[in-house]
Amino acid sequence: MVEPQDEISDEVREALLREAQELRGADIAETSFGTLKEALGRETGLRAWLSSRSTRTRITTMVLAIVATSLAVLRFSAREDLADSSGRVTVAAIIYGCAVIGALSVAMRPLHRPGWSVGVARLVIAAGLGGAVGLALLPLAQGIPMSSPDLPFADGAATCFVWGKVLALPLLALGWLMQRGGTNVSGRLLLIGGAAGLAANLYLEVHCPVHDPDHLVMGHVTIIFATLLVGFLLSLIGRARGGLGNSTENDPAAM
Repeated sequence: MVEPQDEISDEVREALLREAQELRGADIAETSFGTLKEALGRETGLRAWLSSRSTRTRITTMVLAIVATSLAVLRFSAREDLADSSGRVTVAAIIYGCAVIGALSVAMRPLHRPGWSVGVARLVIAAGLGGAVGLALLPLAQGIPMSSPDLPFADGAATCFVWGKVLALPLLALGWLMQRGGTNVSGRLLLIGGAAGLAANLYLEVHCPVHDPDHLVMGHVTIIFATLLVGFLLSLIGRARGGLGNSTENDPAAM
């Protein structure tokens, strides 16, 4: 390994400086390369190991977690009218899949690369929400029977909201562990929260047979807002603890 500071390229040094500022929150712009390496080396544990994986590995892990959960729901708790609703579920998988991958790509973009603009991050979230609302309001295809559960609307929506939120939180936690900068990269955590909510809506499309647009909006789409809120609160907690999230200059998803 090359150790002398003058043998490290300016581009690498600048990238490592930004990485250390995200990880430690210290003002190390004028420190030596050796001090920088020491600051990075102090990050240990599961979060440090996960966040040190390559961007491709982190995104792939998140996607595989979503696919595994979807298959588990399909195997153990699939909607009764799945065969009749296969077209809708397929469209939902395409919409939510594209939105989730888009959100994760922006949220987990390497810190040494030029960040996406704020507009791109907002567009990704808006597209995901728009797709979810569109699916909720999409007229039923002719011939698909209604098969709502025998629960009042409020109880049924609340059940789906809680069920989806329970499945979304582990994914959000995994994204938090893999995120470079921990809880302190505000826009990135917001996008991860959005991705978790979108994934939860996909799970519910596989699980819930209700076709009522009111139910779909109140019990399904609202999960996205809830997970966005969780991501935002995690960002605030990180900022309150000091340092790491106070600068969003290099945050490609700073909202």
